[in-house]
Amino acid sequence: MLKKLEAIVGATGCAVEEFKASIGPLRGKPSVDEAVALFRANPLRWFRDARGPYLWCQQLTNGRVYHTDDIGIYVGDRPIGYVERFSVTKDTRTARIGHIAVAKGLEGKGLGYVIAHALRLGLVANYQVTTIIFAEDHTDYEAAGYPAFFTRLGATMVVEQAGYRPVWHWK
Repeated sequence: MLKKLEAIVGATGCAVEEFKASIGPLRGKPSVDEAVALFRANPLRWFRDARGPYLWCQQLTNGRVYHTDDIGIYVGDRPIGYVERFSVTKDTRTARIGHIAVAKGLEGKGLGYVIAHALRLGLVANYQVTTIIFAEDHTDYEAAGYPAFFTRLGATMVVEQAGYRPVWHWK
């Protein structure tokens, strides 16, 4: 079986050793710098749900909405970030995200940007999403810098309902 995988991987131009390393489990708690480097090298590899590696939901509710599991992002046992309370609407090809964050102590390292872009790749590949709506519900929204973060991503602020916190559309 390994020889067959090596042949397939070799045919796609990927280094066999790199492929073997990418599918092997990482146990323990790497240093912060090691974890950040591994995450940046292949962000989607580290997306997890309660069962293990993240499985993108393929079951529709009412034929319209994919209700997805929360994503925890861990390199070994070291938390990197989270994406919580999100769903994807099939007809409009939109994803609505309730909370996106980096783990405590990792703020200001550009990891939120990496998480958002990796999430976008996964959503486009699995659901053909064209718009991500960030409906961030963090209690310290302003102090945590969410408006500045969404602006840096290139998202547009949209007031869906007067008197409520705006959402951010990222196309």
